[in-house]
Amino acid sequence: MKSKKSLFLILSALACFSFFAPLAAYSLEDNLILENKNEQGTDVFIIAANTITAGPGYTIDTGAEVTFVAGNKITLGPEFTVKAGAAFHASIGHMSGYTVAETENWQGRHYVYNDLVITPGSLLTILPGTEIVFLSEGDSAFEVQGTLMAGQNILFTSEDPSPGSWKGLTITGSANLIDVTIEYARQGVLAKAGSIVAINGCTLRNNLVGIHAYGGRPIILNSSIINNSWYGIKEDEEGGSSVTYTIFSGNGHNYYDENLSVIAIDRLNSQPGNWGNQEIEE
Repeated sequence: MKSKKSLFLILSALACFSFFAPLAAYSLEDNLILENKNEQGTDVFIIAANTITAGPGYTIDTGAEVTFVAGNKITLGPEFTVKAGAAFHASIGHMSGYTVAETENWQGRHYVYNDLVITPGSLLTILPGTEIVFLSEGDSAFEVQGTLMAGQNILFTSEDPSPGSWKGLTITGSANLIDVTIEYARQGVLAKAGSIVAINGCTLRNNLVGIHAYGGRPIILNSSIINNSWYGIKEDEEGGSSVTYTIFSGNGHNYYDENLSVIAIDRLNSQPGNWGNQEIEE
C-alpha cells in the first residue's frame, strides 16, 4: 500500500498542474466509493489513500478526462461507463472487473486485475505507447467479444515476468493488432471460431503459446514469434492461419497443426497461404 505521504506528494504535483488546466480532486480518504454520478469537466482527478470503488451508475461523460489515483486498488463495477469522447486513466493502483460497454480510447499505463471484457458491439481503441499490465494473482484475461483496435508500440504484459502468469487475449469478435507486443501469457492470442484477427508487425514472446488458432483463422504478417515455451503457433479444432514473412526463434515448437502435427518452417511455407517465414537460431 502506498503511504499517505506518497499520495500527498501526488496531490502537491496535481495542485501545481491546476495552474495550467482545470482540475477537480476529491478529498483524500482511505476508501472512496463512487456511485450514481455523471462525471463532467475537462480534467478530473479522484484520489484515495487506499481504494477507489466506482459502483453502479458512475459515468464519465463526453469531454471529461478522469484519472483515478489510489494507494492500493481500484475496482470498477459492472455499470462503470466511459462514453464516447471521454477518457479514463488509472495512474496508480489496480483495476478490477472492468467491462468496455461502449466506445473507448485508452492511452498511458493501465493495471488490470481479473478479466477485462469488450462486450459485443463495443469498440476499444488502444492508442500508441499504451502499456497494459495484468496482475497475476487475478488470473486475468482480456476477452474481445466486440472490436479491439491496437496499434504502434503497444505492450500487453504481466507484473509477474514468467510465461503463463495471465491468460492472454481471447478473441471471439474482431481484433486488429499492429506493432503490438504480448508477453508472459498462457496464449498470447487465442483466436476462436468466428473471430476476425489480423496480426501485423507484432511480437509474441515468452508466452506458453504465442498464437492459438482454436477454430479461428488469424492472419499473421511481418511478426516475430519468439521464446514461447510450448508452441509459437498452435492450430486445432479446425483452426488455421495464414502466416507470411514471420520470424520464429527459441520456441518449444515453432508450429503445430492438428492434422500435420509439429512441422518445420520450410514445410509451413509449402502450405497454401503461407510463405516467406524464417526460423532464426538464438
